[in-house]
Order: sequence, then structure tokens, then C-alpha cells
Amino acid sequence: MTSGQGYRGGVAMAVQGMDLDLRRGVRQKFVHAVTSRDTTVWEMELISPPHDPHHCPPAVVWLMSHPEGRVERLRLFFPVLSAGRTAGSPAG
Repeated sequence: MTSGQGYRGGVAMAVQGMDLDLRRGVRQKFVHAVTSRDTTVWEMELISPPHDPHHCPPAVVWLMSHPEGRVERLRLFFPVLSAGRTAGSPAG
């Protein structure tokens, strides 16, 4: 795994980063999901805490590969949203 700041690590680094975000008040709101036999995509709205409104980007897409039933690969994408849009809202 490589973080947005360029740090490299494994599962422990990912869990530590997510736990830290939760303790800081970051929340995720489910927007949409698509799944198949071996791939699942979640679209989530990221909600920064009121005391730090720019802590995280406004959205994240989780891409999970699970060819044997259990997630083997997880990738997170932080889409760039155009001005005035929020996660899950249709493009103009």
C-alpha cells in the first residue's frame, strides 16, 4: 500500500490510518455499490469533522477484488469533483 503522502506499508498501515481518521471524527456515508462475482465497488461520501472541515477529500471509491471470495486487493480512489457537486450527485 502507498498512502497519499507516499508512505509505503501493508495492512497494518491501512488499519492505523483508518482508525486515526475515525478518532479524528471522519465518517463515511454510503452512496452507491456495484458488485460481481469477484469485484465490488463502493462509492462513499467522506464527511470531515466540523472542527477540521478540509481534513479529507469529499469522496472515496473503494475497489475490492475478491476472486476467491475474500478481499485480496483493495484500492482507494479519491475522485476530483467539479465545483458545486457532492458525492453521489449527477453530473450537470
